[in-house]
Amino acid sequence: MLSDPENAAWDGYGTSGWMMGSEPGHAFFLVGNDGAIAWVRDYAAPEHGGLMYGPPSEIASQVREALDGS
Repeated sequence: MLSDPENAAWDGYGTSGWMMGSEPGHAFFLVGNDGAIAWVRDYAAPEHGGLMYGPPSEIASQVREALDGS
């Protein structure tokens, strides 16, 4: 988990397009050991219900799948 008040990580990974105005939204990124983004999910996106919330069990399940390569 990362707190990024200066948005340095967002800028470094080129993910600033996922920001809501000047603030990061409710997007989750999993960065692999190689430093590349391995998984991303934007819970505020209309296709995910626009709720800006993801149930922790759902996030954990998706992250496990990404880590397993499923």
